This record gives sequence, structure tokens and C-alpha cells, in this order.
Amino acid sequence: MDGFIDENVLKKFLRKFAHQCYSQGERIDYFVLKKELSVKDKPKTVGFELKDGYHRRLESEAKEFKMSAGQYARRLVIDALDDADRERLEKRMVMLETEVSELRSDLATAVEALLIVAGNYPKEKAKEWVDRNLRAQ
Repeated sequence: MDGFIDENVLKKFLRKFAHQCYSQGERIDYFVLKKELSVKDKPKTVGFELKDGYHRRLESEAKEFKMSAGQYARRLVIDALDDADRERLEKRMVMLETEVSELRSDLATAVEALLIVAGNYPKEKAKEWVDRNLRAQ
């Protein structure tokens, strides 16, 4: 049960909660409460058909991991979805790294211009300072 409360723990909690409510004059049906709570957290079922060759391959690979074909198929789907998220994040990181690099370059150019114009630095000194302090990284 990935991320779900153990059934026995849930039953114990619901019985205690229903009993407390009953003793306070409120009537709560334990079975109705259990059904409402478990329906919200219950995993959704996904079903699909596989051609025989793929099914044999799925069963064969599942045996290697000591899993049923269904358990292995679930693992493959979850891994594929997680990989898609990871790939999207990696692409976004590359874009952000490029953007940061371009911003650093623009900053270096702006600082060099400010040193020359407002700071009265000679061009060579301004370029040397910017190269050492901003472009070196």
C-alpha cells in the first residue's frame, strides 16, 4: 500500500471516532464513514490490453523482479511518468542556465560601461576589472 494507512489502523480509528461521537449524542455510522474516507483515498484502476509478445515480455521481466505482471506494469507506468517530469525539469534547468549566463554577460557589459563613463576608468582597466570579477566565473 504505497502511502496509504493500514486498513486495521483505519478501522480502529473510525470505531473510536464513531464511539466518541455517539457518546456525545451524535450518531455516526461507522460503515458510512469508512466508505466515505476510503473512496477518497482509493487508487484509481487503469486497464489496458497488450499484444501477446508484449505480455510475455512483461511477465518475463516481472519475474526477474519477483513481481506480478500487474505490479510490474504499474511500476513501469509510474517510472515513465516520473521520468517525463524529470525530463521536463531538466529542459527547464538548461533554459534557466542559459538565461542566467546571458544575464551575467549583460551585467558585465553594463558594469564595464559604467566604470568607463561614470567611474572615469580607462577602457583597459575597466575591462580587466570586469574580466577578473564578473567574467571569470
